[in-house]
Amino acid sequence: MNLDTIQSLKAHFPPESHKERELPGGKRWTYIPWQQVRERLDQACPDWTCEYSDPIRLPDGETVIRCKLTIEDCTREGMGVSPPIALNDSGRRKGIGSPVEVAVADAFKNAAEQFGVGAYLDDQKELIRYLKSQTKPALDVDACIRYAESKGLTFERAEEIILECDRDRETIFAMIKKESSK
Repeated sequence: MNLDTIQSLKAHFPPESHKERELPGGKRWTYIPWQQVRERLDQACPDWTCEYSDPIRLPDGETVIRCKLTIEDCTREGMGVSPPIALNDSGRRKGIGSPVEVAVADAFKNAAEQFGVGAYLDDQKELIRYLKSQTKPALDVDACIRYAESKGLTFERAEEIILECDRDRETIFAMIKKESSK
């Protein structure tokens, strides 16, 4: 497999691609949905293929499936497990998808991880640091408007600048400073 493909597969997903779910005991886990993994494979190596084993239903109700994922003549396998069907307090099924669908998605993501796709998700502490570094801090619009007004600009012009600068704080302050020096 060529180096460009490997780097594309291993690259971090954008922050907005990450989802969170609650684990037993109240902890949280950040993950990438299988659809995002499929899109990554389509972009990095559109000729990928995969095969699934027949589902195996275990005595405890779990469903297990194996996925063989092939990228550029290299094959890796991942196992997928779906827990027994769980019901909520009102007797309705929890979760989305049948046990087989859940196991297929899990197996697919685990096979893709063997190629490095989303492997960084295993270190959740490092992942949180990455996500925080990629997320812009919230813009204090009131502070920007107060700054613009202190420089002699109208409220309306301050709002226009904020929108023109795509809410980027550094650009907003630079543009206010430039416009006020006219």
